Amino acid sequence: MKSGLITSAVLKGMGVTTIISEPTHARKEKATSSGVADNVLDPKPGGCPGVVRELGGTGGQTSRSHAPR
Repeated sequence: MKSGLITSAVLKGMGVTTIISEPTHARKEKATSSGVADNVLDPKPGGCPGVVRELGGTGGQTSRSHAPR
């Protein structure tokens, strides 16, 4: 598990709705199959802020974690 998924798992355990933005198919699958992500977004087709707002987020409370590829 990469640091982004670990961070998301901790936040999910605290009751936070997790939204993961991931461009690679394998990592999207891992986020979904692990149950860590409530929502997995692809950042390529125009960005995520609008989708996050549609899901009920404000965009003001984020946690960013970048794992080396």
